[in-house]
Amino acid sequence: MTIRAYKFLTPGSRSPFTGHQWEVPGATGEVGWGVAELPLRHCENGWHVCQPEHLSYWLAAELWEVELSGEVMKMGCSLVAERARLNRRVPGWPDRIGAAFMAACAWRVRDLAVREARRAGAAELADRLAACAELGAVTAVASAGQEQVGDDEVAAMFGYAEDAVTYTNDGDPAAVAYVAAHAATARAPSLVNGSSAMLRRSSWSASGRRSG
Repeated sequence: MTIRAYKFLTPGSRSPFTGHQWEVPGATGEVGWGVAELPLRHCENGWHVCQPEHLSYWLAAELWEVELSGEVMKMGCSLVAERARLNRRVPGWPDRIGAAFMAACAWRVRDLAVREARRAGAAELADRLAACAELGAVTAVASAGQEQVGDDEVAAMFGYAEDAVTYTNDGDPAAVAYVAAHAATARAPSLVNGSSAMLRRSSWSASGRRSG
């Protein structure tokens, strides 16, 4: 049975962690299967892809629909497969869908910064940030606010707001999502530390992964 899933790749259709070059479908249609040796191991061996509900964990420059066959394991936010091949590139990513996603993340971080400023009694700064109608204005207010506010937690949240806009302007959806996740969990340090640990583990484990 063939299973449909998704894979984010870096420019040139390479796997983000292993650098594996995927074969891209051309005018002739289907490409050959990539085959991994068994047994499959999460973060070590197999073709690593994801289901739609986990797309936000793996953001990168290219989004592809992939086909899987053979043995398939579900591990956390990934599917690990024995056989995989690219089917088609998803239209609209990153230009249209990615831009909307990044803007939504940046505005969400702005809203969190406004909330934290109001909590700390910095009503004037909160009002100025809330009144921003463009992301460029968020950068200016958030940058100045970090120096003006007397609360470290609020200053940190204003820093997140500035960073989110910077990465949005850079066109880096993964970085924007990362900043938004940290901003959302800034009041729960254990969650932030857990996210950082997961990312460090993912980067470390890639050195031994034999597929994509």
